[in-house]
Amino acid sequence: MTKQNFSSGDNIPFTTSKASLSLAVPEGSCDCHHHIFDPDNVAYRAEDTTNIPTATVPMYQQLQNEIGFSRNVIVTPSAYGTNNQCTLDAMQQLGDSARAVVTIDDSFSFSQLQEMDRLGVCGIRFMITEFKDLDLDLIQRCAEKIAPLNWHICFWVTADMIVAMKDLLFSLPCDVVFDHRGHLPAGEGVKHPAFEIICQLMNANKAWVKVSAAYHDSESGSPSFADTLAIGKAYIATNPNKILWGTDWPHPSETIAGNPMPDDVHLLNLLSVQTDNDATLIHKVLVDNPKNLYRF
Repeated sequence: MTKQNFSSGDNIPFTTSKASLSLAVPEGSCDCHHHIFDPDNVAYRAEDTTNIPTATVPMYQQLQNEIGFSRNVIVTPSAYGTNNQCTLDAMQQLGDSARAVVTIDDSFSFSQLQEMDRLGVCGIRFMITEFKDLDLDLIQRCAEKIAPLNWHICFWVTADMIVAMKDLLFSLPCDVVFDHRGHLPAGEGVKHPAFEIICQLMNANKAWVKVSAAYHDSESGSPSFADTLAIGKAYIATNPNKILWGTDWPHPSETIAGNPMPDDVHLLNLLSVQTDNDATLIHKVLVDNPKNLYRF
């Protein structure tokens, strides 16, 4: 990756960046979840109503430099549907230090997937917000298609959907990754049955969990995010070898909701709370685990 020369004093887009970095960031750290939005070059799908502002690779590199990360995983956002061109272009700009997770459907041929694999894609994503859109047969078909490539499926789904998908999740021929703690409701936390399902999957060597974007599902709110951090800490205690972390930059959910932008440095610092500031655990989450899953 060609690093951009931005000083910490620059105004980094889509983050308040008020906190000072207190976490000791190990070399080779990976942001396992962020997006790139470039509607000037790749138009959003016709059905998109989010109208997320432009968030390009140079903008992202400002944040990457600020937090001291050298690896990243670009996730195709819902604004693009199954058009992964923006994500693939961004991965090419960032070079060998970048990987990608894309969105597909039945129309994608295996040769198309092989070409994306060659470029650095290593997974697909399903973002499902309503039960009516939960298509278990499609998930199964896609899983069978990507299994020969050793890709994984990333799920942005509700906790209740995870419960409904339990049998499928255990039978899929590929690993699964749950975004943002599996979206466990803060009020229930680890008491929600999805927590036990995810832990069982992790311990069966079938699942990974991103303890990312602490603001998602939080009722405690900033700055402590005590409820979602407690969930993340419980996952880490269950199986630290299956935990990932990401920024979720440029925080599209917060733009859509009209909320202030989070402080990405503060959110990274909070990883020390979830790991009891254990350097070995932090290294697992930021370096070792991403290296294993994303094939760095």
